[in-house]
Amino acid sequence: MECTLFRLRFESGYHLGVDGFGLESCEPRLRSDALFGALCSAAAKLYGGASVGELMKSGNILVSSCFPFVRDVLFFPMPFAWRIHDGAVEYKRLKKAAYMSLGLLARVLNSSGKEVGLEEISSESGFLFLESELKHDDCKGVYVTREIPRVVIDRVTNSTELFYFSETFFRSDSGLYFLARTFDRQNAELLRTCIGFLADEGIGADRTCGKGLFTFEEETISIPEAVNGNSSLLLSLYIPASEEINSLLPKESYYEIEERGGWVTSLGMQTLHRRRVRAFREGSVLVFRDNREPKGCCPIVLGREDHPQIHHPVFRYMQAFSIPYFLQKDGG
Repeated sequence: MECTLFRLRFESGYHLGVDGFGLESCEPRLRSDALFGALCSAAAKLYGGASVGELMKSGNILVSSCFPFVRDVLFFPMPFAWRIHDGAVEYKRLKKAAYMSLGLLARVLNSSGKEVGLEEISSESGFLFLESELKHDDCKGVYVTREIPRVVIDRVTNSTELFYFSETFFRSDSGLYFLARTFDRQNAELLRTCIGFLADEGIGADRTCGKGLFTFEEETISIPEAVNGNSSLLLSLYIPASEEINSLLPKESYYEIEERGGWVTSLGMQTLHRRRVRAFREGSVLVFRDNREPKGCCPIVLGREDHPQIHHPVFRYMQAFSIPYFLQKDGG
């Protein structure tokens, strides 16, 4: 499958908040819903609301979640359907991994990993890769999350209070990447422009202090896919559209479900809490009755009925970015 690859190399630390009120915790990677929300915010600032409508049209632009890369090696989410078939010690070592290299994924897609020898696989810090791709130590300390102490001073009493702010830092030869699919030149240019805007403005919290700045590289890449795929491996968060629900076969699928909530800020409005939704996580392997490709939807998570001051409905991007996967009948 041919798509566009964007590599993000961070020039400073960044803070991507998790659901809640504190700043002590942060998420190391940008998920597909947050990434698309940032793109829509950039489009609105650059071109106004009409450009957001173009982005929101179903299928105009599809984006994956962000995943790490180390040097020239891309890492993907571990498929939940993948199983280690022998070696109890190897199983304990490998099952803790969160990411799988592109080279390893290409072999797993068509065989569920049965043709991959355990002696060929290296594991380090939650990364699985083939020994031919990287050295063992290359995946040590790819990124680190630090808690930085800060002080807030009361303007009335001058009393001080200590709190902690978490930031994620990537090594200079590593960073995050995401995949995108656009279906005409105009949308491709819009996506490229919005990414450039975000690179200059930054992502996450404390952007006015220089946090979250990055440079990006763009290239066209061909992602391997299963030749006789009978399921779909999710590379993004996903909520099925109403017409997809009856076709989904949950008992034959391998998945995890995650709640997504948080806050939203729109131009000229205060920060508001949006409704929580539940979505299939990246790495889920979904089976559909008619072997269809998952599409997804963008549910409304905030509207006028929730807050009278809101000028427009707020959507959450839950469209699927997936690749075909071959799932053994025994699930192995």
